[in-house]
Amino acid sequence: MPQWFPMEARHLYYEASAMIIGLINLGHMLEARARQRSSKALEKLLDLTPPTARLVTDEGEKACLWRKCSQVCCCA
Repeated sequence: MPQWFPMEARHLYYEASAMIIGLINLGHMLEARARQRSSKALEKLLDLTPPTARLVTDEGEKACLWRKCSQVCCCA
């Protein structure tokens, strides 16, 4: 099959495929790095949440752990 292509164009095919594979690998690397950065940013954001929250109900106001309050509020 290589004899079907002119001598000047034979190296271009391999060069283009290598470039495409390289760009795909670069895209995968950039995507992984972006995921890692966003995960770290979300972890830092979640670290900023206070450990307790004030729950206001008809009976009054009380302090509770944040995770327990979020479960109560979602169910109510």
